[in-house]
Formats: sequence, structure tokens, C-alpha cells
Amino acid sequence: MDAIARLENLESELSALKALLGVAIDEWVTPTDAAKLVGLSRSTVRKLIDAAEAARAAGQGSQMQYGIHYRQIPDSHHWQVDWKALQSLLNKTLPEDWEVT
Repeated sequence: MDAIARLENLESELSALKALLGVAIDEWVTPTDAAKLVGLSRSTVRKLIDAAEAARAAGQGSQMQYGIHYRQIPDSHHWQVDWKALQSLLNKTLPEDWEVT
């Protein structure tokens, strides 16, 4: 199979995966969609955001960083997660091993 045919096949598979998951696979997604994409529960993703926000409010560091891994939609209380950045972070270390610095 040549490279163009392989790319077309991968695009088709990705479209099918997106339809199966029922999510738009953009960079910034809702915590619910991020949870589906990285294999965590929605409540776990929210707990990670809440812990990162608590650390940020206290002037401490956290593995999850505002503006990189998560952000708040302006003028709302809704959160978005960069699922690719979160997946990259999860590939390095598990949330239970994260330390507040």
C-alpha cells in the first residue's frame, strides 16, 4: 500500500473513531471529552483540575499547569482541557504520583 492510500485509510479510521467516541477531537475539549480520550473518569479529570487550581491559588506548583493542560472559558465557570497535553503528562507519571511544589 502506498503512502497516500495509507494516509487515506488512517483518515477514515480516525473519522470512525471520532464518531464512535462521540467527541470532537480538537485540542481543547470539555473535561468529559478529555476523560474519554485519555481513559480517565470525568470525576478524576475534575479532581485533577481542582487540585491544580488549589495549588495555583496557594502560589504552589503543580504538574497540571493552567493555560497548558487546562483553562477556564472566559466569562464562564466552564473548564476546558488540552487532552493531548494531559495525555503527554500522564505518559510521564500517574496522577497519584504527582506532587505539589
